[in-house]
Amino acid sequence: MEENGGYPMVYGVDSVHGAIFVKDAVLFGQQINGGASFNPDLVYEQGRITNRDTEALGVPWVFGPILGISRNPLWARTLETFSEDPHIISVMGDAIIRGLQSNNHTAACMKHWIVYPKTPSGHDKDAVTVSDYDMMNYFFPPFKDAWTPA
Repeated sequence: MEENGGYPMVYGVDSVHGAIFVKDAVLFGQQINGGASFNPDLVYEQGRITNRDTEALGVPWVFGPILGISRNPLWARTLETFSEDPHIISVMGDAIIRGLQSNNHTAACMKHWIVYPKTPSGHDKDAVTVSDYDMMNYFFPPFKDAWTPA
């Protein structure tokens, strides 16, 4: 810590479908599988187990879950989302965040930018245009619900 002026280092890892970098960790299917289960208890357990395996390395921050809504089936990252339905994403997002943060030592990080998945071409990281209506009714609710206390 003395080398950086005494400031603690904050670091995290991508653990979107399990702690993929940890030997013998439990790996899960992508989030689209959890969304298709319609089972928030199962998705909570996915988050809890991912938390356990990630915490085993002393990592306090998980870059996930992905709360983006896939409205274009050509988008290259559709498999990383819970659904094309904002309600399902909200329910599953709440469940996995509670699981990821169940030990009070690990922080979840909602991803990605709110309209990031609305790419017209399907290409990753493409420019997007979104109406206020679509933003407020489709893309924003999962993020809002994730940080609003139940």
